[in-house]
Amino acid sequence: MTVTASTIQRFSTAAGGCRLWTGSVSQDGYPYVYDADRRAALGHGKSMVAVRRCVWEKARGPIPAGRVVVLTCRNRLCVVRAHMVLMTHGEARTFAAEAGAYETVACKVSQVANARKRRKLDAAGAERVRARVAAGEKVATIADELGVFRSVVDRIVAGTTYRHVAAPNSSVFAMVA
Repeated sequence: MTVTASTIQRFSTAAGGCRLWTGSVSQDGYPYVYDADRRAALGHGKSMVAVRRCVWEKARGPIPAGRVVVLTCRNRLCVVRAHMVLMTHGEARTFAAEAGAYETVACKVSQVANARKRRKLDAAGAERVRARVAAGEKVATIADELGVFRSVVDRIVAGTTYRHVAAPNSSVFAMVA
């Protein structure tokens, strides 16, 4: 689907000074459309396109590299061209921070991810992880409590990391039981 004036009319409703998109919305709450023309032009599978990007390109031409379309009304669902401006990523972050919007899910996720990247487990920690998983605890719970990624716990349990640490089903654990 290409975003046209009739598409906007069909998939949006008026609210105050904004026109709010009522079509497909991403997990982050941003409107998007499937654009077969873009997929053919790019020659790969990137076919989901932000509606505001389509609206901008239709009205004002291509978006320069390093720029993003920002809504001055700060309403993710808005599709009004007059509310759109181009900014660099840094300017967009500053604009969002001024509105107190940078306590977003993505920001929190990246803060948690950065904290977890620095967290390391020692051999004793790996042994405790294996014992807790063998006792039936969920990997997600263990990872959250230890401040590591779930994939770290998965690799410890699978034995791809900390191979030198005894697994719960090894003879060392059998002697304890």
